[in-house]
Order: sequence, then C-alpha cells, then structure tokens
Amino acid sequence: MSYNICSLSGKITSNPVICTKTGYIFDKDLIMNYIENFGNCPITNIPLTKDDFDEIENSEININKPRTIEEMNVNGLLSNLNEQFINIQNEISELKQKIIERKKELSVQCYKYDASINVINQLIKEKEELKKNFEM
Repeated sequence: MSYNICSLSGKITSNPVICTKTGYIFDKDLIMNYIENFGNCPITNIPLTKDDFDEIENSEININKPRTIEEMNVNGLLSNLNEQFINIQNEISELKQKIIERKKELSVQCYKYDASINVINQLIKEKEELKKNFEM
C-alpha cells in the first residue's frame, strides 16, 4: 500500500487527494473539512472547491511508508533485502511460467494456421483441376 504525506497535517495519509490547481497532496477528509470552513487552499490561499481535488489511486504514487528504527539497523535492512529478493524470485518464476504457457499457445495457433493454409492450398488445387475438367 502506498502512503502519502498530507500537506496540511504533515502526517501519513492512506486516503490521499491531489489539488488540481496547486498540486499539493492532502488527506481527503481533512481538506474537505477545511474547504467547507475556509474555501481556499491552506498553503497558497487560492480559492478552491471540492471539485478541485482528484483521488489518488494507491498505484499512481509509489511513496513508501517510512521505516521503523528496527528496520533501519543492519539486521532489519538485511531482512528487508532478503524479503525483496524472495519476492523478485517469485515474480520471475511466475513470469517464466507465463512465458511457457504463451509459447504453448503460440505453438498451437501456429499449427492451426499452418493446417488452415494447407487446406486452402488443397482446395485451390482441387478448384483448378475441376476448372480444367469442365473446360475440356
């Protein structure tokens, strides 16, 4: 899950919105309440409405949650790196499996295509032979 820092509170928010006029990120509930009361941006004083904000999908901004002190020591960092390494290995394994499946699908489709071309060529030959027989 991605986390973002609210420009108003300075705290991490899991429900971020971005102001389309200023580009600042806010916690949705906090900024909507502020807009109802004051009607302007708390940073720039530009007049704003609730329509001036777009919700940010978690996949759009990839800002990670700050690490704890335990995660910042050598053992924590090594553990984190090991976990990331295992995740990457698993992802590579899944991708390799998908490649194998796609190769099989491609092989089947190529075989079907080749078979259909052979059938078409055979039909063309038969058609030409029939034309020759009728012309005689």
